[in-house]
Amino acid sequence: MAKTTSILCENTDGYFAAFLDNGGVRVGSRGNECFDFPANHPEFKRCTNLTIHNVEAAYDEFFGAYCCA
Repeated sequence: MAKTTSILCENTDGYFAAFLDNGGVRVGSRGNECFDFPANHPEFKRCTNLTIHNVEAAYDEFFGAYCCA
């Protein structure tokens, strides 16, 4: 599993986006699911632009798309 190199954003509820040592980006919730996107994934650019205001909504969207599909 890739390791976090820097946090892009983290809100007070523990939702975060972070850069990874393999060049990807991770969107997750502390203590819960995390979603890793490599640099060539269609969601990568969007994830690198997440903020504390929209990271939870993105996480919820990814959870619905990848865990409940």
